[in-house]
Amino acid sequence: MTDNAITKNLQNGTLEMQDGAGTPSELTVPVDEGDFEYTVRPREAIPIYNRGVLTSFTQGPENAVTFSFSMKFREWGSRTLTGAPIAVAEFGSGVGSGSSLTSTLTCGPFCVDLIWHIAVNCTAAEDQNEDVTLPDSHFDEWSVAEGAEYNTIRSSGKSLTTWPTSVRSAAT
Repeated sequence: MTDNAITKNLQNGTLEMQDGAGTPSELTVPVDEGDFEYTVRPREAIPIYNRGVLTSFTQGPENAVTFSFSMKFREWGSRTLTGAPIAVAEFGSGVGSGSSLTSTLTCGPFCVDLIWHIAVNCTAAEDQNEDVTLPDSHFDEWSVAEGAEYNTIRSSGKSLTTWPTSVRSAAT
């Protein structure tokens, strides 16, 4: 079996946030000219010594998946126009116009599910679309930076999982 030879890039993915309602509210994060990153840290191997001699390892604690993304700054707060989408920071944090959203956690801080949709532009038999989900994601930080070409908004946080889920579907 060979590895997939089709490389994915920024043009292949979209990032979506979903709240925890029965029919979830959804917001596509506009990461054009931005980025999305998540980090999985398996359990650390902790050395065990017997009189100064390394004899074994034991497993350390579980680690939450961490994530971050950046995008062009469009707005901090939601517009008050009828039908206007909720601003990204308000949707992800459950504040302002996002205060009516339902957390994906029934107890604890406000969380959303992050779904990274990776679509391929090829219908070769060996390739498939992929949806990577970071469930119960909590945003720990939002930052805004002014730039010469455009301003950016950056966010980071943790997901209540040790490993993202992946669901595959036929390439379209």
